[in-house]
Amino acid sequence: MCCFLFYVFIFIQLLPFNSLAQVSEFDRWAQLVNWDGVSSPESYIITSPKYMGPGALPVPYLREAKISDKIIFENAVEYYSQPGETTVNTFHQAQIPFADGKIALISYWRPLEYFTLDQKTLDERKILPQKGKGYAGGDLYFGTLVQLLTENNNGLPSANLGITFKTTTGKGLENARHINAPGYVFDVAIEKTIIEKENDFSLKAGTQLGFYVWQQKLNTQNDALLYGIKSSLTYKNTGLLLSYAGYNGWIDNGDKPIVARAEIQQKVKSIRYYFLYQYGIRDFIENGFRLGVQLSVSTKN
Repeated sequence: MCCFLFYVFIFIQLLPFNSLAQVSEFDRWAQLVNWDGVSSPESYIITSPKYMGPGALPVPYLREAKISDKIIFENAVEYYSQPGETTVNTFHQAQIPFADGKIALISYWRPLEYFTLDQKTLDERKILPQKGKGYAGGDLYFGTLVQLLTENNNGLPSANLGITFKTTTGKGLENARHINAPGYVFDVAIEKTIIEKENDFSLKAGTQLGFYVWQQKLNTQNDALLYGIKSSLTYKNTGLLLSYAGYNGWIDNGDKPIVARAEIQQKVKSIRYYFLYQYGIRDFIENGFRLGVQLSVSTKN
């Protein structure tokens, strides 16, 4: 009986200290963001790529300018890291062609991610205390590709138009994981073969230009100029792809990310295995890795 009363006494004594600790942490955050006493904590989150998770506003990957006439399914695992932050997520993509490869429906999705953030990063992103790790669902993107030009002997490059919409399936705004707002991308991919020797060796160069737009708070939007250049080297069934891409927003709140990417791939029949490394040059997480597999299925089967 004495032991029971002792533990009850200790528990009661600790309650005020726990409450005070929580109040102290909240007060520290309120002072950090200069809280007005009314606005929600989410309203202090800066919805730009510098202050969000890597899946919130990623720099689009430079696609091939020639639409494949095959159905493509892709599954991958991504890992991102920098001092104070790590993220692991899955990635899924699909492309379904129509009209002999002149049009295609596309979608990609990061359905689930796990993240950890240290206290310095929490403060930098103005996140409430004790939300430094957890899970979040990612955004689903869907859109259309339209073939504009097809490379042939007349010297013209391949080119296609991409129209992609960002949904609001991504959650975790309170942890600065996803922006919980719509967006869209309009861009044109252009690619030209520089050297090609039968099926053994080829060298291609390409670019991608367009606009990246997403909804901001207070009914405003950020309009960003999207750009990128790439080169690809293929020898038999092995390929190397190098690219440099980014976009420039007009608000200037960490909305000008630039990344460099290097990808090595190996094709075995209708399956392509690849490993990609991404380096964040500006306004984006420093290191990113993707390990994936892509399956191509003929529409004639």
